[in-house]
Amino acid sequence: MYRNNYTQKINNKLNRISDDIKKNKNRRKNITELEYLLNQPYFKTRIKLLLFKLYMQVRKIDKAYVLIKELYDTTKDTDALFDFVKLLLDIGDIENAKKYLEDADYSEMKIFLLGLFNKYEGNYAEAIKYLEKLNHTIMEGDMHIELSNVYSQMGDLKKEKEELEKLFNTDKKYQAKIRIIKNAFGQNDPELPKLISFFDYDNCNHQGDLLQFKRCVKYYKYLNGQLKEEDLENYSDWQLYNYSKERAIIHINKRHASSGSLYKIADDINTVELYDYCVNHLNILLRRDDTDVYLVEMPYDVSEQMGYKTNLVEVLTIPNTTHILTLYPVAKVGMYTKRLEEKKHEK
Repeated sequence: MYRNNYTQKINNKLNRISDDIKKNKNRRKNITELEYLLNQPYFKTRIKLLLFKLYMQVRKIDKAYVLIKELYDTTKDTDALFDFVKLLLDIGDIENAKKYLEDADYSEMKIFLLGLFNKYEGNYAEAIKYLEKLNHTIMEGDMHIELSNVYSQMGDLKKEKEELEKLFNTDKKYQAKIRIIKNAFGQNDPELPKLISFFDYDNCNHQGDLLQFKRCVKYYKYLNGQLKEEDLENYSDWQLYNYSKERAIIHINKRHASSGSLYKIADDINTVELYDYCVNHLNILLRRDDTDVYLVEMPYDVSEQMGYKTNLVEVLTIPNTTHILTLYPVAKVGMYTKRLEEKKHEK
């Protein structure tokens, strides 16, 4: 009876945390709870998968990498494979992503990952071929999201929008509508007011989507003279459409001056000099989606991460440009070290 009550209690807690992850809320609290549960004998795989998702949400990439690799190597769990290969692709470790994909059993999950792999390799026709095989499957929603990403990278904005519109009757509808609204800003779409009015604000319970929507509405009001520039969110959404180096520097300084920041730059580092160096050294591309993300190795230490000094900086730019939206130090461990060694070997 005690064991049954205990496992039920844990199961209820994991259900609640899973729901929080979908809504993008209580992240720090949930990480603490899951880390405490890691040593208990029940639900180990599920706990680690949830903890991995939370590490990714708060950008603890190093912890996420170690956790998901150990989980898949020891259990061969298909969900762990999915998360691990996606992470490998995101950080640009194409070689290992390919290796793990080749070892995986044939499944809908593998088909989806092969689509992602070809997208990251720039083989768009192959990516579309794999992804379209998932039509009328349980992964159809993810298929439309990734197809929209493929068409976006191809520059086919019409097909990108068509794929997103196919999600309007699914649980991904808010994510899709936000993408369409953001694209409408960039294209000066005359349908923008209508798109904003159709967003079901009251029934959207995902904090991330709501935040994105609020930023879009604020920027729309700014364009129409209803808000001042200082009232805008200090984040990349409005910078994407109103970019300048000066605005980017202000944003970077505010972020690193904020209390409790995980990505503080050392006090003796000149932000403008750091920015200028990064502009000219965007030579290690990690991933590409809404922004391009680069790893830059500085000739000197810029911060202390995870108890030791680091000279690595992760840089977000407007896609296909050197326009830096923000940058922050990252720990010099694991996958980053591998990318650096590869780059030095190329030279």
